[in-house]
Amino acid sequence: MTQATAERDREANALAHALRQALEVEDWTKLLDWVARDGEALDPATLEEVCRLILSAGAAEEPDAMAAVAISGEGRKRGANRLGQALAAGVAAEDSAAALSLRLARRTLKRGLHAAFVDLSESDGRRRFGVLVRAERLPDVWASLTETPFGDGCAILLVSPERDGREKWSAIQATFSLTPAEARLAQHMEEGVTLNEAAAAFGLSVFTVRAQLRAIFAKVGVRRQSELALAFKQFDGLLNAVVPVAAAPSKALARALTPSARALLANAPALRLFVLSDGRRLCYREYGDPAGRAVVIFHDSMGSSLAPPCTDDMARELGLRLVIPERPGFGQSDPSPRYGFDSVAADYAALIEGLDLGSVRLAAAASGAAFAIVTARLLGGACERLLLVSGRGATPTAPAPAHQSFLTRYRREMLSSPWLAEAMLRLYVQLYSREFVAGSLKRSTAQAPLDRAYVQSNAGLIDFLTARGTECFARGFAGPLADIACYRNAVAAPARLNTSVVVWHGMQDGSALLDDLLPSLAAPPAVLRRFAGHGHLLMLARWREMLEDLAADQPATGENIPNT
Repeated sequence: MTQATAERDREANALAHALRQALEVEDWTKLLDWVARDGEALDPATLEEVCRLILSAGAAEEPDAMAAVAISGEGRKRGANRLGQALAAGVAAEDSAAALSLRLARRTLKRGLHAAFVDLSESDGRRRFGVLVRAERLPDVWASLTETPFGDGCAILLVSPERDGREKWSAIQATFSLTPAEARLAQHMEEGVTLNEAAAAFGLSVFTVRAQLRAIFAKVGVRRQSELALAFKQFDGLLNAVVPVAAAPSKALARALTPSARALLANAPALRLFVLSDGRRLCYREYGDPAGRAVVIFHDSMGSSLAPPCTDDMARELGLRLVIPERPGFGQSDPSPRYGFDSVAADYAALIEGLDLGSVRLAAAASGAAFAIVTARLLGGACERLLLVSGRGATPTAPAPAHQSFLTRYRREMLSSPWLAEAMLRLYVQLYSREFVAGSLKRSTAQAPLDRAYVQSNAGLIDFLTARGTECFARGFAGPLADIACYRNAVAAPARLNTSVVVWHGMQDGSALLDDLLPSLAAPPAVLRRFAGHGHLLMLARWREMLEDLAADQPATGENIPNT
């Protein structure tokens, strides 16, 4: 074995081990360590392999979504779908490089791992990779590849279909919010065209083309043309393995729901749809007294309109009319082609006017805070109060804390390496389950004793969060993906608000930093409450107290709440 082959095998085994850790919900950080390494220090082909593995190992729900070949425990072909027929012939040739790579992958699976790479690169130099996945890790629908049961040791070789260049550049333009002119220039840059040559081809000045290139750098998150070409090469590998966002694995999400979680959804207030002026539908739920004081709540980046159990009774008792919309692309709300802080604020303002809510109070959690701030500015005097709980500012500026959670690190990496966002979100959706939520809570509350106590004393919390996340991804992850792009491209001046601003912050919150939030406000908040012992679950842990504060004529005050 050559040194290069040994190194590639080591990389593949380590990546497969990292994926196993993620699939078993043990330690996401090991996976992120591999994905987020410095691109110049990591072989571009390995980065491409990472994306393919992340996107393919979860597998699509439909057997014809990608090429697939069933391999028996003895290494024989057991069956293939239509796209996999040609692939099967290649791996069947005993002396082919693909067959050798497949044998190495099968040895990896025999050592107890769930997935491994197979190098299917062709003789013309085109790099192509597949992933060999244990059959039991895939949906039952893949059993249709063979006429007989899989049997012990059976695995499925998955390879994504080729995509044409038009689809690639359409996806790049949408993902990075490039203008048509910027997309045209980016395509030429990837092909090695110089600025002078591009300017001559487009009939523009070099100054104009250079300005367009700077805008592309800012949106993609790179500094040099060589980095731009690498990013698009990596995106190409990602695109080849991804199925359309609209075809999210709803069946896989349905399997994540326990009977208790299903009961929560069945007993929640009915989903309602508000039709915006452009025909898009905004989904929302209402809780409490229809004639009560109006409060609009902005959910976080993995949220929906589902509120904690008993919210309807609490709000009715307190004389509140709670309205919780789902941002465009979340839950059942239609995606927005112009997703941004201003466009979401305009959608919410239209909903508030359409429901004749009059003067409202706004409350927001985590990533919902930046959208709530812009909405409050748009509403002007019609916003009576703005409550931000565990809020995130438009862009992270504070140094990352020593106790940052995985999700904090994930968000920061996605802002600096945006081409990875879709791969990580797809993996997140594929892994989503009650056990996944429980494992995430255990890690995220490690440094927050009151959050941890809240989780331990609320047996139904995990089912609630599982149900809410299932709703969030009901039609895909266009909303969370748009959230990341929105924060990445944010260039917002501190907001001057004509309303009273109240900020609640958990002092052990490693996911949302107060020093990131406060610069989003032009003036200090009227009330700043720091809660010792609490972390990112502050809003849920103090849900009743938050509703009482929103119902009161004046907000409560007090800092450094003791650990009680």
